Amino acid sequence: MVWIAVKLLVEKREEEELEASINMLQAIKTIIIADLVMSLDNTLAVAAASKGNYLLLIAGLTLSIPIVTMGSQIIASLMNKFPALVYLGAGFISWTTGEMINGDKRVAPFMYHYVPENLKSLLPAVITALVIFGGWWLKNH
Repeated sequence: MVWIAVKLLVEKREEEELEASINMLQAIKTIIIADLVMSLDNTLAVAAASKGNYLLLIAGLTLSIPIVTMGSQIIASLMNKFPALVYLGAGFISWTTGEMINGDKRVAPFMYHYVPENLKSLLPAVITALVIFGGWWLKNH
């Protein structure tokens, strides 16, 4: 998740470095694949919520796909208009990563063997700061 947060911050730079030789078919193919992969979790959630009721499944998919598509377009336009939202999103992902590490019964004991227990609550803030400043540095240097 930390890698996703960092990529969120530095992705713009990589996009600017792409050559103009990418044709329309490649761009369309990339968008279609990304949409299919991203919507898979939504489809599984709707299928689970329908509990075997095909009418609910069809209605849920019919409603959720346009909502997800339009919602992602709105979020993308807001992120382009307000770049601080990208940092906010990266911070949220980073903080969540720290919380997940703190709550993981397998990772936390190993990590806290090397880190004092009283610093446990600082982990989300430390990870978030490293991602935000590291992403900013990578993007600007």
